Amino acid sequence: ARGQGRAESLVPLTVKQLQASIDASSMDDVFRVNGEEVHNLTLLGKIVKANDSSTSLVYTLDDGTGTVEVKIWVDSEDAGQAANKAEWKVGTYVRVYGHLRSFQNQRGVIAFNMRPVTDFNEITFHFLEVVYCNSHNAARAAAAPASGGGGGDG
Repeated sequence: ARGQGRAESLVPLTVKQLQASIDASSMDDVFRVNGEEVHNLTLLGKIVKANDSSTSLVYTLDDGTGTVEVKIWVDSEDAGQAANKAEWKVGTYVRVYGHLRSFQNQRGVIAFNMRPVTDFNEITFHFLEVVYCNSHNAARAAAAPASGGGGGDG
């Protein structure tokens, strides 16, 4: 039961980690970073391209390690989304909360929340958080085979 809760936790990632996870996994919608399943993630980057249609908004984010497309489904009944859309301009730094999905043989980030960065310390904090979580998860992944036997003494 302990491992099941981790799969739903929010994992801070860089675009490079995200792309490596996508490249290393099959189309079964299970993404792994350091052996940990990743469902919900947070990214932080600058909007370098924006496209909108009647059903979705697609933004290309650049975080310095690469670029990724982030899709937000349009909710015509959400008045706040129109106000947010006005803030999501090319050149704006944003934090994205979303999940990885496969759709029509394309993998990408589907955002359930995106907000502009107002304090640029958040950019530094995000990358520090990525480094911390990455090293913590790598250490857990390295220790897992040794303690995975169920002996209980490790």
